[in-house]
Amino acid sequence: MIDSNLIVRVPSIVCTPGRAVLYDEYLYSDKPVRLSNLLRKQISLTGSRAHISKRSTSKIKKAVEYITTFSPRKTVYDQATNKSITFQLTFITLTLSSNQIHTDNDVKKMLLHQFITEVTNKYSVKYYLWRIEKQLNGNAHIHFICNKFIPYYELRVMWNRIQNKLGYVDRYRDNMRDYYKDGFRLSDNKYDKRDYKTQFEAYKRGLLTDYQQPNSTDIHKIFNITNLAAYVSKYMSKNNKDHYVKVKSDNNIKHYRVDDNSRYYMAGVLRYLRKQCSRGRLWGCNAQLSSLTGASSEVDSSILEEIERLKKDKEVWFYRGDYFACFYFDMQTLISNKCLNIFNLILNDIIDKVGYKDEYLIDSSTNRKEIIW
Repeated sequence: MIDSNLIVRVPSIVCTPGRAVLYDEYLYSDKPVRLSNLLRKQISLTGSRAHISKRSTSKIKKAVEYITTFSPRKTVYDQATNKSITFQLTFITLTLSSNQIHTDNDVKKMLLHQFITEVTNKYSVKYYLWRIEKQLNGNAHIHFICNKFIPYYELRVMWNRIQNKLGYVDRYRDNMRDYYKDGFRLSDNKYDKRDYKTQFEAYKRGLLTDYQQPNSTDIHKIFNITNLAAYVSKYMSKNNKDHYVKVKSDNNIKHYRVDDNSRYYMAGVLRYLRKQCSRGRLWGCNAQLSSLTGASSEVDSSILEEIERLKKDKEVWFYRGDYFACFYFDMQTLISNKCLNIFNLILNDIIDKVGYKDEYLIDSSTNRKEIIW
């Protein structure tokens, strides 16, 4: 039995590169305790494996905050295009070139894992984040974020080779040969919004490669976006309201349209969704990003002074809950407000967990501090 008179309340703070949370920690014999035993709420079934829970959303936001901190703007020279390219993060989308006939877990195990292995080895990618979700046609596609430059032409060749382990490029080639056997015609896909000229140019490129290099990748170089971490994390953690699921019955595959607002489902579909919701991961990141969950400390007078300065900054968004208070900012805001205790708390946590030292540089021209890995 815990004697409530011996419980000590300790004002505490936990910080990431994008936020700081103030809360009270309760200690009994120098060990944290909870004053109530609240039952965990059961996660509701939304009807799709594409659902990202609030907890996962928070983890994704933290991972994006850290990878953004690790990724200053940089310029590289692309020999193929003869251009200098400036970017901060590289946002990649990988799609399957024909109808998906494997489970999402098979796609991750056989294709995504090999893709991650190859890009980490070939392009020295250390920090990355991925998310798998469903397209309107029922196929899974994968978003992949890293802080290295990857030439789009090399990326497409790599992914097409990898996805053809499961025959997706070969089936695409056979489908295209059959579709254009009488010459060019417009796509009958209702989701294809390309105009005539764009489709005809794609048709001619397909003939040159015998349809063995489909447009299965899309790559965006992200930079110069206000609050980049918020932009990327919102995209990576979004939930689709409408989607399709495939339910296998004997030798047939049926497509069911599922709406998050629906209240009733067929019993078989509901059992299938419950089973699928408990399988596989919808997102992931490298181990070092995963270990960076935030730096915690007791709140002393110096930290309280810095918090008061943050409250007065119009660029800092402040939210107060019943048992906590949260500040949203970026690392540059901490510097401009001279919040060096909070700043160093975050920085030391990064160095301790990631293992890099003496690589935090100051750009004298802009007085901007950036971590360069």
